[in-house]
Formats: sequence, C-alpha cells, structure tokens
Amino acid sequence: MNTFVDEGWVYLLGGSVGLEWPRNYMARIKYGDNFSQLSNYQYHTAADGWKPNFNKSDELIDVMAGIGHAMIFKAGNYGPKGKPYMCIGVDKFLSSHPYLGVAEKPEGPWNIKDVGEVPKFLGHKLNTRYCLYMHD
Repeated sequence: MNTFVDEGWVYLLGGSVGLEWPRNYMARIKYGDNFSQLSNYQYHTAADGWKPNFNKSDELIDVMAGIGHAMIFKAGNYGPKGKPYMCIGVDKFLSSHPYLGVAEKPEGPWNIKDVGEVPKFLGHKLNTRYCLYMHD
C-alpha cells in the first residue's frame, strides 16, 4: 500500500488478503536499521500501541477500515490544525470515489471522507477510476 519516512521512522502500511480484506495494518522501523531483520520492526497493536512482535493478526489495528489502498503523507500546515497527516485512497469496491483522510499521528485514528466521484476521461473505456496516488 504505502511506505513513507517521518521523524526518523519508516512507516509501512499494508493489508491482508482474504475474507477480511481490506484490513490495513501498520509497521515501522527506524530509518537506517537493517530492513531484513524482523527484530527491528514495531507493529501497531490494539492493546499495547507499538510493540516489537505480535501473535495473531487480530492483535493488530486496522488503521484504515474499508480503504482498499491509500497513500499517507505529512502535509504539515496544509492540513487541519493538529492533524498534519493526510491520506488519499480508494475503497475496496472500485467505486471511482477518492477518499481523503486526516490524522494527528501516522497510525491514526483517521478521519476519512468520500470526496466524490472522479469524472471519466475522454476516451477512457473502463467504468472504474480507482488507482489514485500522489506524485512529486
């Protein structure tokens, strides 16, 4: 789904596949640590916040329930006061609707809103417009 760097951490947002899809989990690792060592990662859990391991996926928090894929970025002063993190994403239903979210911290909680339907482009043959990502 998404990887971004913020305040010395590399955050990784990814989901599970299966009947529960989409469930969006978050892990992080210190910038510069060895990515191949699982012991360097922390996982966002329901009971203990960030911790170095977990036993079952139901210990993890679904940080963006219902979102199929999204990109998180730090908008700083461009977001609402006290909520510098933003996300742009889409739901799991290929609805052609982008969603915009804001949060105080990368792990949320996220306030996510449907912002309307993306118009069809001239010559576009498919009915869905669902892969929306930021580019710099």
